[in-house]
Amino acid sequence: MQWLALVIATLFVFLMANFFPVIRISFQGLQNEITLWQSVAVFMRTDVALIAVPILLVVIVIPAIQISLLLWLLAFSVLNRQAPFWRMLIKLLIALKPWSMIDVCMLGILVAVVKLSGYLDVAAGMGLWATAVLTWMMTLITNKSFEPIWLLQQRLYQKTSEL
Repeated sequence: MQWLALVIATLFVFLMANFFPVIRISFQGLQNEITLWQSVAVFMRTDVALIAVPILLVVIVIPAIQISLLLWLLAFSVLNRQAPFWRMLIKLLIALKPWSMIDVCMLGILVAVVKLSGYLDVAAGMGLWATAVLTWMMTLITNKSFEPIWLLQQRLYQKTSEL
């Protein structure tokens, strides 16, 4: 139950990290801010558009899949019900574990903020703080052992196959 609550909280922080501005830049009265989604879109329109796809995958898509799969599996487990495709989903979660790179994204954002602050007024947006918290939360939810979910789902599978 606690793991499910943590995953739900992670989902909310993930949404905040993706839809709130990460940084706010000011220069001579002009202001601009950017979200993670907008940064991927900016990369798509430049000469380095090829970089946008891996950024999109490891910073947005894969963490979203991990959160969704955990939410799905844990919700069924809390209800004491067998989750459809549970074996495949747990194996997918294990395979995706090394591909969530929110921590690398966070480091990149911090380097950009430090470098830009020498030339412009740079302020951390709500999205930056949410990304920092998300880094910690994703580590918590994805580094737990999936064995308890596997064992419960396997027990539920055996129970339904006996009927």
